[in-house]
Amino acid sequence: MLQQTKNHALERALPVIVWIVCSAILFYDLGGAALFEPDEGRNAEKAREILLLDDWITPHENFLPVLDKPVFFYWLIAASYRAFGVSEWAARLPSALAALGCLVVVYRFARLHWGRAEAVWSILILVTTAEFFILSRVVISDMTLVFCVTLALCAFYNASQAANPRARTGGYFLMYVAMAGGALIKGPIAAVLPGMIIAAYLGIRKDKDTLKQMRLAQGAALFLLLVAPGYLWMESRNPGYLTYFFRDEHFGRFFGSEEFDRSAPWYYFFAVVLVGLLPWTLVIPLTARERWRARWDGKNLFLLLWATLPLVFFSLSQSKLPHYLLPIFPPVALWIAQGAARGVQSRAQFSFYTPWLIQFVILFYFVLGLAWPPILPQRIEPIVERTGTLLIAAAVLLVGIYALFLYARARGLWQGQGSVCLAHAAGALVFMTLIAHLMAAASLERSAKPVVEAAAPWVGRGTQVIFYDTYLTGALFYLGAERPVWVVTRANKKNTVLGNFYLAEDRARPQTPWGAALYTFDEFGEIWSRADRPMVVIVKEKNIPKMKQRSGASGAEIGRFDEYVVLRNRPAETLRHAGKRDG
Repeated sequence: MLQQTKNHALERALPVIVWIVCSAILFYDLGGAALFEPDEGRNAEKAREILLLDDWITPHENFLPVLDKPVFFYWLIAASYRAFGVSEWAARLPSALAALGCLVVVYRFARLHWGRAEAVWSILILVTTAEFFILSRVVISDMTLVFCVTLALCAFYNASQAANPRARTGGYFLMYVAMAGGALIKGPIAAVLPGMIIAAYLGIRKDKDTLKQMRLAQGAALFLLLVAPGYLWMESRNPGYLTYFFRDEHFGRFFGSEEFDRSAPWYYFFAVVLVGLLPWTLVIPLTARERWRARWDGKNLFLLLWATLPLVFFSLSQSKLPHYLLPIFPPVALWIAQGAARGVQSRAQFSFYTPWLIQFVILFYFVLGLAWPPILPQRIEPIVERTGTLLIAAAVLLVGIYALFLYARARGLWQGQGSVCLAHAAGALVFMTLIAHLMAAASLERSAKPVVEAAAPWVGRGTQVIFYDTYLTGALFYLGAERPVWVVTRANKKNTVLGNFYLAEDRARPQTPWGAALYTFDEFGEIWSRADRPMVVIVKEKNIPKMKQRSGASGAEIGRFDEYVVLRNRPAETLRHAGKRDG
């Protein structure tokens, strides 16, 4: 009787405990990692330049207009900078908050249509899947898009099941607003994905009544009213933007224009699912079998379409990147949660312990790599070495948590649903915080930060920083630059070296408020030879001989990191005095 009372108390407290764990997983050491190249550095810098230029209409990178994405995602980051200061943490905050919003929407959906156990499992599973967790901690727009898509689809289904006309109308209104928000952040894909899922669902069910209740004409008008002013605003400041954005950035990417070389085999996204769902991948076969045997009600059909149609859609695209598939993770988590809520109390309970096995395998591999480094890839070896103590501590903690649970289970204790979920939550908190530390250690190999730190002592206010035949998108962020860096590259590449395909549409040399920022090799040689101010060049070591040959430029080495070398064009003492005077 006492044990039943304890189990009942744990069941009541479980949602609060899991919400605390999920929040800790999302926000723990959010700013610990340096900005990963190229996407994080690029997006964080675009938001910083909004504040520098006080231009809230046209995104800029290196003070040049970059219109591959709408400006509204960068508003979120710029607002975070305004509130908390410019930092990696502030840049990542919108993604983390969007991930938290996804959890709230998924929890409410599961609680409404199944129950508390399914709701708790759904958010714990979602926040611990590899792709969702990683993308909640990086500065890209995909998590905010997924929040909008998830909100739109859940609002639609809730409205379609609502008996109260006012609640139904409010749900559909929320759906259109969520689609509009996603379209402002990412583009028309925010309406395309929910639209095709809803259309397929209603078509299969031959549900004409719901279609009428959706008030498509009014919804389309509301959508355009919210979205069109922003796009027209950007077109007014950047003529040709709408043509470029819709033709090249969307149709061009999907059908594979030459600018976007991101092709991959048709089965690419199936591999993304298997890796992205870790450590829950091995639970999928059991869940699929259970769902196949279950009664196919509207909810499960809706989740199936939500999980599969984006997979098919993006598999047909000629442009493929792993984060494109993020919208399917909420429905997959909801599906697995149904199995977990039932499976941990059935003969299949041990199948839901397989995530622990995967965690142990990953940790064992890294710990073994500490003792025998040759089994690790060359780029991973220093990361594991830097986090060796944490790896061992995490392994000990996980063994302790799961061993204690299994011992208590074998003794007839901790038999309820809550104890299993709590063990998963405790293990997930340890494992995911370890992954956050591994990301922070790995970021130093993939960030502009250490390169800039090598150059920073020699960069004064009047010093011109130059990237020769390379470019690190986060350099301006870490320099705190108020003027552009110069990028030296081939003549036929000068408009696209920044990933700026909008400028490539116009063959005229792009200009910043301070003049040109892109130069050819020949132009650089002439500038270097007659320079009347300090210059610092960042170049890959392998390209130094070519730089000397092409441009006749040579300089003294003042720092290096990995493959990057930092050169100066003046004697050290002169440059140091110039930096102090200008700073």
